[in-house]
Amino acid sequence: MLKRLLGTIGCFAIILIAYSVYALAAAPRIEPPYVSSHASQEGSQFYWETAPSQNRQKLSKLFKDDSWQLESPKIIEWPQGILLFQQYEQAENELIIKPCTCVIFQSGYKDHRLITMHAPQGAVISQDALSSNKQDADFSGRLIGDIVIHSAETVPGANDAIQFITRNVQFEKNRIWTTHDVEFDYAGHYGKGRDLIITLAEQEKSRTKVDSPNLLSRLDSVELIHVDQLVLQTEKQILPNRMIAEATDVPTVKTNKSSEMVIECDGTFRIDVANYRMSIEDKVRVSFRENNQVDDTMTCDKLNVTFTPPYSSEPNSENPLLDTSTYFNPQSIIADGNPVLIQSKSKDLMIKGQGIAIDLEKLKFSIQDAVESTIQFKDFHIKVPKLEYTFADDPARLGTYQAEGAGELRMKPNANNPSNKAFFVQWKGQSALTVNKKNEKVLELDKQARIQLSETESIASDRLHIWLEEIESTTEDNPGKNHYEISPYRLAATGHVEIELPELQAKSQQAHMWITRDEKSKEQTSSNPVNLPKPIDLLDRSNKQQDPSLIKRYIVQGEILQLDLRQMADGIQVNGALMEGDLSFHQEPLPGQSRSSLVLHGERIRLSRSLNGLAELKIDGKKRQGQPAWISYEGFQLSGNTIRLNQQMNLIYIEGEGELVHLAPDDPNPENAKRITWGEQMAFTGSKIQLFGNVKSRFRLQTNTEDAELEEVDLSCKVLELHLNQRLSFQNPQFDSPLHIKEFKAAQEVELNRKTIDNNKQHKHLQNISVENISYYPKENRVIAFGQGSIRHTAIHDGSLPVVGTETADESGIQSFSVEFNEGLSGGLKKVNLTFQGKVKALMSTVPRWDTALNSETIRATKGVELNCDTLTIADISQTGQSSFVLAATGNTYIYQADYTALAHRVSFSQLKNNILMEGGRGEARLWLNTNKTPTPNVAARQIIYDLKNGKIDVHSPSFLDSGR
Repeated sequence: MLKRLLGTIGCFAIILIAYSVYALAAAPRIEPPYVSSHASQEGSQFYWETAPSQNRQKLSKLFKDDSWQLESPKIIEWPQGILLFQQYEQAENELIIKPCTCVIFQSGYKDHRLITMHAPQGAVISQDALSSNKQDADFSGRLIGDIVIHSAETVPGANDAIQFITRNVQFEKNRIWTTHDVEFDYAGHYGKGRDLIITLAEQEKSRTKVDSPNLLSRLDSVELIHVDQLVLQTEKQILPNRMIAEATDVPTVKTNKSSEMVIECDGTFRIDVANYRMSIEDKVRVSFRENNQVDDTMTCDKLNVTFTPPYSSEPNSENPLLDTSTYFNPQSIIADGNPVLIQSKSKDLMIKGQGIAIDLEKLKFSIQDAVESTIQFKDFHIKVPKLEYTFADDPARLGTYQAEGAGELRMKPNANNPSNKAFFVQWKGQSALTVNKKNEKVLELDKQARIQLSETESIASDRLHIWLEEIESTTEDNPGKNHYEISPYRLAATGHVEIELPELQAKSQQAHMWITRDEKSKEQTSSNPVNLPKPIDLLDRSNKQQDPSLIKRYIVQGEILQLDLRQMADGIQVNGALMEGDLSFHQEPLPGQSRSSLVLHGERIRLSRSLNGLAELKIDGKKRQGQPAWISYEGFQLSGNTIRLNQQMNLIYIEGEGELVHLAPDDPNPENAKRITWGEQMAFTGSKIQLFGNVKSRFRLQTNTEDAELEEVDLSCKVLELHLNQRLSFQNPQFDSPLHIKEFKAAQEVELNRKTIDNNKQHKHLQNISVENISYYPKENRVIAFGQGSIRHTAIHDGSLPVVGTETADESGIQSFSVEFNEGLSGGLKKVNLTFQGKVKALMSTVPRWDTALNSETIRATKGVELNCDTLTIADISQTGQSSFVLAATGNTYIYQADYTALAHRVSFSQLKNNILMEGGRGEARLWLNTNKTPTPNVAARQIIYDLKNGKIDVHSPSFLDSGR
């Protein structure tokens, strides 16, 4: 400890000189007055030689047999020492003794330390010191010539010998100094210099445990103006001795390693004893040697060191200079310079800044610089203006720190272990590395914080928290030696969060990320993120065989993100995600793509991946606010309160109400999109979409005619199935042609309405179909229905509907056609070709309005046509602009018109011929003209042809004829 060093440097000034002076000051009281020069020799001998004491008996072991110290010297003895001299004389105001030897004893302890001071040319004491009996009397004087202070080892091999050499020492009341060279050596501590100054404070109570006061309490400072070299034996180096050592490195047997602190400077070396501080100035160079090999070094302009107070550790010590510790024990080091530079080869350490403070008791240091301080420890590199670092209990592990100002921290990859990835962090405000209540190490970055995990992997935000783990590992070149790899395993980001990963680009206000290390990554050496073994492919249609390096990247915007990440040897892979708050999730277009093929939007998105890499998505909307989630892909858009997508099951499922929108790739007009809503649930298996509960569909078809007619189709039902033209695989969605709906299959309370609108946005055609079950094929505009139902077709008189009888002269009139059936229908809707089954009832008439009801009473009032049969077929066979319809009714056919009534097995009508063909089956066809109100028909025959234009009747195989005349 430093008290030994103080004992070495200040021993002669404080103890030896002080006690010697006090002993000399007592001489006038012990010896007769100096006026008698003929004092009796025997008397004098008797006077100086008192009874032998225990301490005096030790002198024979201390000096040689022929030394003057054993040949009846004059002796002044006190409990802690003996002053020996041969002669003295009194000069003007001075007392001169020579030669002079002072011995200090340690009493009551087994090592029996003896310290001697030799001043062969003697000492000169001022007369003022002799004129007072007080111990605190002022005195001054000097030690003449060479001065040697020496103490042998307490026991052989203790390495605690003392040697101090100087000359011509002067002293006065509060100051001791010499302008000559000074050399000291104690227990390995040694040094050289000149111009030594020791300053004493005013007398005060001793801080030691001794009862009698001594000058140790008055020692204020020791200053060496010119320093050649100082070498101190240390217990502690400038930084913890095991910063890179592991527990296996600690020897079980004590070794004799020697650690030295070597100090060189161009200025002053000063010890402030009152404050236990050592200061060194002007081009200070400090190095630490171990077994004569230089390790740690420090250069600075000014160095201040505080140390342990020089008190004995023994419980009953009477002499504070005689402690058994031989090491210099600094507590703190403060260095200033431009810059201060600390380097260590063995620790792979470099610290650089304008000011550095090291607390060796608390194992922490602080550094500051007006611009930028630098700390580099192995793979750990930090630059920041101001930082305070505290070492961990095991200094081989990462400690904690507090940093102020903009800075950066870099962790370089370990060349011996490719699984240990580099990362780089930056910030503009403050930074801290702390240990929380769960004993987790958290790196906190404030203001424009950023962590760069690789060239393609980064996270930035206003405030960033990074949880770090230290993974113990070994290297191939040194398998018995462990290393700690630092790796982030959790991140929390707040404010303007931006995430860049090979598979994901995200922006949010908050983000939480967990990173799991893949054990297999240790066996891999690749570091190319495009080689991720199982990247996320959500409905990926890219041709990877053309460019296998392409990875689908997804762009996310929201308020809160939670990501489950996996650290692979090739980069970070997204293993799962939970995203919340006005979410937008879309696939980044690949080269050559104009827009994203996949877009997700909602309040919350949860993504998880199975072991085979396939993804499962859950998208939640804002149900209370009426804002559903939606997913868009290849012209299809699904929306609902909760959307689930499972690649493994090849399923998209929506619980509750929702909407499906499909815009054909060859029709970019969004007004022509097909829209379907439902009230209960939806399931999409790749080839079929099933909708349940109050299903409604609406879409538009743009015709290719010159007048740009537009068709609108509305469908409502309880259950609807949509069949696609080809199956979509969510794992590998490759298909040769664009997706479209090839069949609408509706059931339960089906209503199908079709409108044709001209370019003036006026209705031309209205079609309504009510049926229990129906299949509609939009590309063919064809329907197939089952069960009972009805159809009504109303149109402006344009030849789109059949006219049975005389055509109306009003071309602006509205014509309506209604059919009720019981066993289904089939055929086309646009160019009518329909077949109705099962007790068919058809009504045809002109109506005054589009919504006019059509029934038997209306038919009789408007001279329309009523037709009942088992099967009815209506077909538009026109080839030119002239309309041409044919009707074929079969089975129990009944037809009524104001001019005639007919019963037959089969009735056919040709609008082009404008006649009705009536055929009997097993019976005969019968025809009643309007003038015949009796049950007897006018004509009964196997076949009857009735010309509606001129009233001519052709009869084949008649059985009855009545012209009615």
